[in-house]
Amino acid sequence: MDLRKKTIGHLQLPEWCLGECHSIANELLGWLHTEVMSAWQQNQPAWIERDHFVNQLHAIIGRRKREVARERAELLIPIADEHIGRERGRPFVRQLHLVTDDDDVVDTAIREFIRCNIEKARLSREGDITDRDWSAFEDTLLSRWNKIRPRVMRMKIGADESDIGFEIFTETTENHKERLAGIETEQVYLTSGTYHRLADLLTVGWHPRYEALMRELLGGQ
Repeated sequence: MDLRKKTIGHLQLPEWCLGECHSIANELLGWLHTEVMSAWQQNQPAWIERDHFVNQLHAIIGRRKREVARERAELLIPIADEHIGRERGRPFVRQLHLVTDDDDVVDTAIREFIRCNIEKARLSREGDITDRDWSAFEDTLLSRWNKIRPRVMRMKIGADESDIGFEIFTETTENHKERLAGIETEQVYLTSGTYHRLADLLTVGWHPRYEALMRELLGGQ
């Protein structure tokens, strides 16, 4: 056990992954075993070059860092009905009611909003995602909305405004997973939930006249 501790100490692991030190050591041991057995099977000396070992260690640490920085599956973040009820008066929900009467669509959006906020806090705390990373993430999403909105409005000239708004909403928020801090995201709710956060701030909107309508709804705020 002392030899194992000393060996792990010589790896000079970053502080954030010290809790995974034994798992990392086991993974390195498995790699070494595979390399040695492969060499012996080919009647070659089992010599592991230092640079190859260091590269493998960095690759393992890199994978762990991506796992820490990756958002959890939505099923791992259950949202109770009472939590949904508490959010129904928010500006982003009012924005949705300007373009749809479908309660399922609204409830899904609220769940995305709550999950996004939960994961944003966790990733900032545990995943080393900085405020600058989040700002860049939001800027990219805002730029994307600024391209989608005028295109849909131009293609749907003469259509009902609520239908135009609903198409802007769905094209913007459905099935898009934006990169965060240079890492691919896997869950749609992180992107769509961020759009709902931006809609809550009235930074983005769905109805073609969302700014004027929301000023009326919010009493000129």
